[in-house]
Amino acid sequence: MKARGSSLLRSGFISALPWLAGAFGSPIYGWLSDRFGSVRGLWLAIAYFIIAPFVAYACITPSLNVCLLCFMVGVFLNMGCLGLLYAIPMEIFPPADVAKASGIMLGWGSLSGVASPTIVGFIVQYTDSFNAAYYVFAGVSLCAGLLAFALIAKERATHRRKEITLSAQQTMA
Repeated sequence: MKARGSSLLRSGFISALPWLAGAFGSPIYGWLSDRFGSVRGLWLAIAYFIIAPFVAYACITPSLNVCLLCFMVGVFLNMGCLGLLYAIPMEIFPPADVAKASGIMLGWGSLSGVASPTIVGFIVQYTDSFNAAYYVFAGVSLCAGLLAFALIAKERATHRRKEITLSAQQTMA
């Protein structure tokens, strides 16, 4: 409303559209990762590297419709990653450690949910612009894409160990 000069009613409707896209992103992106790849970390990296420029471009485009489309793509992909973030610990950690790893992931996620509004408030107060906050989000997305490479390496190593174990079991049988 403040950044784009929209009415309260229109802003309420428009703000729901990215979340509607996100509701489709979760099952669609999960299905794609199940169907077309065994390394889910790669799907995370792809999503986060796509999200960053879309969020940044949403800030500079003069068109409200293009801005909305950019956020729809971003939320679609971000929500699409949620299922992967639950699946990856089950694949790369021993069963005895999955709950701990998931708890750490959820704890940091909750902490970011608490800290984000405060950080955005400080950024907007300091810069008098929402754009700077969205640029921070784009930067965080790039960092997440880079961190996904560590998951890719861990997933590949886990898959190799499982293949070696399976091959050894078949040889012994």
